[in-house]
Amino acid sequence: MFPAIDNFEGAISAKVNAAGALLSPELSGSVDWSGGSLAVPSLNVPITEIDVTVAGSSAGTASVSGTAKAGEGDLSVDGRLEDVMLTSLSLIHI
Repeated sequence: MFPAIDNFEGAISAKVNAAGALLSPELSGSVDWSGGSLAVPSLNVPITEIDVTVAGSSAGTASVSGTAKAGEGDLSVDGRLEDVMLTSLSLIHI
């Protein structure tokens, strides 16, 4: 389903913030991938200088922004995800 990925590199950091009542906290946070690079053999183009941030909250929204280089070209992503905390989309069930 997903293409093979080789040479996955870079620094990944995450932050989580909690506020409010202990039994119903409001959570927010972000994951940053900086100085990244990877190779997708089927594309035959190295993807380098990857800097991506995904930030979200327990309100169910997340933003995605980032840049990278693919060969001699520039890539960018800037968007928003809605309802990411819905049970049907969750990968973790408790």
